[in-house]
Amino acid sequence: MLFLVQVILTLWVSCARGQELTCDPPIIPNGDFAPKMNQYELDYVITYQCGNGFYPPLMGNKTECTLFGWLPLPRCVRKSHSCLDLLLRYEITSLKHQEMGL
Repeated sequence: MLFLVQVILTLWVSCARGQELTCDPPIIPNGDFAPKMNQYELDYVITYQCGNGFYPPLMGNKTECTLFGWLPLPRCVRKSHSCLDLLLRYEITSLKHQEMGL
């Protein structure tokens, strides 16, 4: 509840001063975004990409400047390997060791 009051007061003070509400560029560890600007107006949508070995969560790779900041929160999470991936990697490693006589 206190957070909501703070947001409302911030909006009211900003509007009273004639300030536009904007978002700063997002910080996305292991990711990058476009377009690059110093400030983004409310409702502006950006697209972001994740670096190698990372991917956006299930909500996709777009985020919007809102009164509460970027939503959904832009982030990149580490790819996890499935059991099948781990099994195949183990089998390949085992075959290489057999070929080398280990």
